Amino acid sequence: MQSIQTPMTLRTISGCYGNGTWKPAAYAYNLFSNHCSNSILYQDLVIKRGGVSSTDLMATLYRRNNGNSTLIMWYDPTLYIEGTIEVTLDLSEMGDITIHDIYTGANQTLTGDTVMVGNAPIFITFQTTNISNPITLHIKESGIAITLYVIIFIVLISSLGLTVVIKRRKNE
Repeated sequence: MQSIQTPMTLRTISGCYGNGTWKPAAYAYNLFSNHCSNSILYQDLVIKRGGVSSTDLMATLYRRNNGNSTLIMWYDPTLYIEGTIEVTLDLSEMGDITIHDIYTGANQTLTGDTVMVGNAPIFITFQTTNISNPITLHIKESGIAITLYVIIFIVLISSLGLTVVIKRRKNE
């Protein structure tokens, strides 16, 4: 018996539902293709300042020759499944800083210089006067990360102390 399958259409392949509305990933793809195409990746211009949480902040910077810049950030903690951290932006920008929602395509202008970053990527666009200017991200340390590192340190010291006690008793 032969099964009858619905033929693949451009809409089902391209990220649209059957009714023509976009799937969430289609917004992210659209943002990336519109703002990062014909750009250069400048990883060396991203300076992260902060404690242990700064190593868990993933950040990429794309720039075009005309100064159009795109910063994509997400937080990927190593000690626990997910969380958020506060990041203060020093972008050396001119003009508005726009945050784009990768799930809906909605935009909003950043009113301050601080954003909360979680495991979902944050897509930020801005204009800079000089494409060789670095950006600085000041990361506020996560309370959960500090607590977990302190616990790991205490366990490590306790284990070393226990090892010394066991070796001394064994030698007696």
